[in-house]
Amino acid sequence: MPEKIKKFDFGLAGWPLKKTSSPAIFNLLFKKAKIKGTYRLFKIKPEDFSETFIKNCRLDGLNITSPHKQRAFELSGIKTESAKKAMAANLLKRKGGKWISYNTDIPAFKKTLKKRFESACVFGSGGAAAAVLAALGELRTGQIYCVSGKGKKTANAEILRAKYPFSKFYFLKQKAKAPAASLYVNARVPCASFPKFPPQAGSSLFYDLNYFGKNKFLSQAAGLKAQIKTGEEMLFYQAVYSFKILTGISIKESAAEEIMRRL
Repeated sequence: MPEKIKKFDFGLAGWPLKKTSSPAIFNLLFKKAKIKGTYRLFKIKPEDFSETFIKNCRLDGLNITSPHKQRAFELSGIKTESAKKAMAANLLKRKGGKWISYNTDIPAFKKTLKKRFESACVFGSGGAAAAVLAALGELRTGQIYCVSGKGKKTANAEILRAKYPFSKFYFLKQKAKAPAASLYVNARVPCASFPKFPPQAGSSLFYDLNYFGKNKFLSQAAGLKAQIKTGEEMLFYQAVYSFKILTGISIKESAAEEIMRRL
């Protein structure tokens, strides 16, 4: 008898999940790899993303987006080094009766930066911000500011300081004016508010991890005539890296670029 062909069953959990390109990306990856697979969306409120949900989930793999990344890390039975760096997971893979947590946001963010920055300012304190801070540490960024409304540190704050001694990390409460930096990263929800950026920020890169619509971060960047980058490329590459972990199939760079152009 012919060998039974594996059909993968993946999904994405988040809230409120109003817009996402993840299903389109994975469907193109399935097609390019010539394998069968499904990709479903799970709109799950924070209070419902629990041990019970994870235990009853029968998927082969589950991507995680806001606001569940830190909780996914906590609930995972096996934590990889990438997930430990951020203390947040954007990917869970089922192995036997356990879930293994990974963080593909870190390499994806690094992939999308075309140069090294001497200083950076990251807005946010959740799982996405934690991954960006770890990526900047790996890139040996000299001064790294993390700004949040309450001055809250990311869950991986102490890990960052211990693991990346070359970089100096500062966790600040949001004030009227943002610190000067050569890179600004928005890891907040689209409706968030931001401080006023200094005039010299016009020569900085403004990187918004969101990829749908306008927000106050982008409005200020446009007013300064600064260079702007949004999160489509990062989303794509974290999906490519997740796909490899989940299926064992690598997508060549040329094929990945072809898929990205089709989105």
